[in-house]
Amino acid sequence: MSDSNSDSDSTTSPIGAPEAAVPVVGAISLIGRRNSMEDAISVWPNLCSPYINQHRPIDFFAVYDGHCGPHSCFERIDEMAFDTCYKCGIGVPCGCPPHYYGIGGSTALLTILTEKTIIVANCGDSRAVLCTGGRAIPLSIDHKPDRPEERARIEACGGHVDFDCYARVLGILAMSRAIGAKYLKEYITSEPEFTFTKREAEDEFLILASDGLWKAVSNDDACKVARECLQKEKPFGSGDVFSSPSNAAAALLTRLAMGRGSQDNISVIVVDLKITS
Repeated sequence: MSDSNSDSDSTTSPIGAPEAAVPVVGAISLIGRRNSMEDAISVWPNLCSPYINQHRPIDFFAVYDGHCGPHSCFERIDEMAFDTCYKCGIGVPCGCPPHYYGIGGSTALLTILTEKTIIVANCGDSRAVLCTGGRAIPLSIDHKPDRPEERARIEACGGHVDFDCYARVLGILAMSRAIGAKYLKEYITSEPEFTFTKREAEDEFLILASDGLWKAVSNDDACKVARECLQKEKPFGSGDVFSSPSNAAAALLTRLAMGRGSQDNISVIVVDLKITS
């Protein structure tokens, strides 16, 4: 469900130096009512070594929502990105079966949490929401084909947006930006949109989720449910999934989406900004 760096050389501080604080995170990914699992999540608390980063914590979280068939290439896309960056290489093979090269694709919602800033890069229709002072603040905007600027870009490239139950590029893809999906690359882009948000004392938590949550649950409702969980001394329920308030919040959000009729895979990450371990 999540990844973390277990290399002892990268997680220990020099003698006498304080360990970097790690946020308390809850994460869950459910197949839901789909026949296959196309979502993937990644949780890398304390991504950079405290020694390298002068003891300032940097944490990485990501949600990927694949489409056009289950495949493993997006489950490790963050690791490949890090590896490519480290080696200064390009064209790292993803390991997908050949018939996925043209049709497979994914959203990518990446969040880097530093001591002072929340950095969000979004490509697709997964979403990041910050709860601050009891208010739900979206940190990303869904890339939907019916967004005026997105539709204008698609039409300028010679494409069109069809409207059925959802707006779709050429009547096929219900998002205007994605990684992969080469068969539509003439009309969609993989360029992300970034937001940089200064951290404030009243910031409470982050919710990162695929559209399996957001199609059924509003930003305000999601923050209300998560806030109630995080404010309890003991989590709701029992078992590993309720091992912490953050895990309980993520689990209850997926249950709420299912109860409201979500038909998609549902992936949720809840990052408590008030508590560190």
